[in-house]
Amino acid sequence: MSEKNIKKELEFEKQVQDEKIKNDWEKSHGRKMISRRDFLNAGLIGGSSYLTLPPLITMFANAGVAQAQDFVCGVSGATEMPALITLNLAGGAGLAGNWMPLDKSGYKLPSYTKLGQGKNPTGITDFANKANFYAGSPFLSGVKQGIAMNTAALSNASFVGLATQSGDDRSTNNFDISGMAYSMGLKGKLLSNLGINNTKTGANILPAFVAPPAPLVVSRYEDVLSALSVSGSLDSLVSKKKVLGLFQTIQKLSNYQVSNLIGANDAAKLQKVLYCATNDNTELNRNASSTNTNPRDNQAFATTWGINANTQTSTEEFKFATLVYNAMNGNAGSANLVLGGYDYHNGTRTTGDTADTKAGLYVGRIIASSLIMNKKTMIIVVTDGAVGSTESELPGSSWTGDRGQAGASYMISVDPAGISLAAKSQLGYFNTAQAADDTSVVGSSADRAALAFIVNYLSMSKKLSQIDTVLPRILTSDEIDKMLVFS
Repeated sequence: MSEKNIKKELEFEKQVQDEKIKNDWEKSHGRKMISRRDFLNAGLIGGSSYLTLPPLITMFANAGVAQAQDFVCGVSGATEMPALITLNLAGGAGLAGNWMPLDKSGYKLPSYTKLGQGKNPTGITDFANKANFYAGSPFLSGVKQGIAMNTAALSNASFVGLATQSGDDRSTNNFDISGMAYSMGLKGKLLSNLGINNTKTGANILPAFVAPPAPLVVSRYEDVLSALSVSGSLDSLVSKKKVLGLFQTIQKLSNYQVSNLIGANDAAKLQKVLYCATNDNTELNRNASSTNTNPRDNQAFATTWGINANTQTSTEEFKFATLVYNAMNGNAGSANLVLGGYDYHNGTRTTGDTADTKAGLYVGRIIASSLIMNKKTMIIVVTDGAVGSTESELPGSSWTGDRGQAGASYMISVDPAGISLAAKSQLGYFNTAQAADDTSVVGSSADRAALAFIVNYLSMSKKLSQIDTVLPRILTSDEIDKMLVFS
């Protein structure tokens, strides 16, 4: 509905209401209204706040506040479910060139010459469950840089590599499980989920099986504050002294009025935002800092992410720190992070190694953050497709082209208590063609990996017995058993 039509609708509604007020006043007083004082006393003069409603309604209907998915009334307790952080490496990273995939029997492949590791590469084991990595893995090197302030962190983290084929250079790989996790109860006390990209998932991937609520897209820390503090969003329209009065006026709008203003679908969301802003979140609006949303407020956390009072809030480090901090402290549910630059098959190894080190650095910081925040966490690392190397018996050969059949993804569990460890370090397997075997339980497509992600996330959440409520008749008990590695 256009602003012009909104104004007409409001004017009509006001005329109807004014006429009713006038008739009721005259009936109760036994006389006609004749003076300005009579009209003021009846509330029929001084209704100028209505004039601010059309731009206000338009702002909430179209701007970030109304799109901050399911705004939660009040500041309730955070979910007890583990934090869920997904890192999407856009472009097709060589994840199988960092992790060392094994064959169906759990042995090294005859050769890794297409995976940039050479004929007989040196392997090492790391993480609490002794996961297999290529000794020259830049990703693992980055992880260790990220946890530098907490050298014992990997003893509390388990790593599982998934051998899964996926589509090269596309945003249609359905790896995202935030919708399934949300439907099972992963809902923040203020916001349900956060993302980086303006997509259905907040990342460069599609949802698997269940779509999540529209994410709050964070381009800088202030986006979170804007979504939570409605009064802050009104600064450009009205003075702060008028905010509460204006909210009271808005709250009195009928369902009919709001539905006609912005359409039935958005009306409920708008009303909830306005109701929360006027009632349960009055204190939150007065003092946005009380929401504990700023990652700088925890010194150890800020140090881990390399941010301080002088760091611009729009930097990548601050954005990622904001998403992780709010997911771990329960303000939000899931958080989807995106790193670009992973379509790095440019005939060198340098570009790819630099990018993979950066991915590992962020994963290391998330692991360290889980321990700092004392929050059990699942970290998922996905990418669209994969990359192939110059076929060489020597390790470290250059990346030369897309190779989605050699796709992989990672699943990392962090338990600050050090109790929950993975039973194994690999799901699916690679074959002698140095490709993810599509006959395994997770091998054929992104959504198969997503099923393994949600099975293990629900297991970590002690909710695996309820999986049929989110995935009715999708998985057999045998498939669940094959996918299950985390408890």
